[in-house]
Order: sequence, then C-alpha cells, then structure tokens
Amino acid sequence: MRVFVGHCGEEPRVTLVLTDGNGLMGLAVDTVRLMQIPGLLPSMLVVGVGYPDAAVVTDTIDRRFRHLTPTPSRRNEGSGQADAFVRFFRTELFPWLDARFPGADDRIYFGHSLGGLFGVHVLLTEPDTFGRFIISSPSLWWDHHVVFEREAQRAATHDDLAARVYLGIGALETDEGRRLETAKLPPDHPTTSSTPPCQGSC
Repeated sequence: MRVFVGHCGEEPRVTLVLTDGNGLMGLAVDTVRLMQIPGLLPSMLVVGVGYPDAAVVTDTIDRRFRHLTPTPSRRNEGSGQADAFVRFFRTELFPWLDARFPGADDRIYFGHSLGGLFGVHVLLTEPDTFGRFIISSPSLWWDHHVVFEREAQRAATHDDLAARVYLGIGALETDEGRRLETAKLPPDHPTTSSTPPCQGSC
C-alpha cells in the first residue's frame, strides 16, 4: 500500500482517512484547507490510502474491487477482501500513524463509491474503527445488495449502532439516471448505452 499524508495546520488532533488516495488525495487536502480559511474545520491530517505503482485512480480499478468489497464476485477476480483491508487499517496503518503523529487519533473515514461501500461494511462490522464516517454515493448494489442482508443480520442481534455518520447520495443515482447520463456521451465513449450501467456508483 502507499500512504499519502497531508498536513493541514499545526498540532492536529483530527485525522481524515480516505481510500482511493491516488485519485482523491489532492482534492481532499485542497478542500480541507479551503474550509479552514473561514474556520469551518480544525487543524487536521489528511491520510490517503492508495497504491505505489498507480499514477491515477483509473490504474487502481482492479485493486479497488479487491480491497473495498465485502464479498467475492465472479466478475471481479480477487474481490471480497474488505475484512483484510480493515485489519490493515487497525493493525498496520493506525499504529504507524500513532507513532508519527501522536494525539491525532480522532479519526474520520471518507469513502466514495466502492470506498463508500467499504465504509458501510466497516460501520456494520467494526464501527469503532473510526470515530466518524463520511460515506459518499456508496455502491450498495454490490453482490445483489448484500450489504442490506448484513445490516439485517446486525439488527437481529443489536438494537443500536453508536456511530456518527454522514451519508450522501445524488438524486439521479438510479439505473434510470445513469441511463440518461450515458445517453449524452459520444458514440465512441467506452461507456455506451449498450453497456449495462452500475446500479449506483462504481
């Protein structure tokens, strides 16, 4: 794994941890710093988890399916290793961060699309991994909406989920909405109307 670290202020007590570091790190750091100008955010670290040999996020697609999905799929070889990825966070990444940035242990998770699915998985299986969650357009369609089965299983044995969560989904993030957007693309675009769209973000 490759770990990106952005320093946004002095003596941070908060760490924003995000997946898809190869594609989202710059945007996340810039957003945090802009929001700090009017005092909307405190001093914090931004930590992106990515891959050492990937220049851009499109180079990480296969590995995203491997690390960010909770169950294996025949269509994505090696997928379904989210539990192992959670262990990486808890047993390797967090001790590494604690040794270098003591005191910045108020951790917030951010994940988009498959990263959002991973966030929901962590929320349902080991919610104490992070103090807060920001889940953006999670790929809840994965494996025939298996995450809803997981939620039902948890609800059968728990009557509460002590977590602070912001979850955002766009109004057009439906099969119909994606078909409308796909229809606007040029005919030679890799994604065409003949390609079944994802039911949710990819």
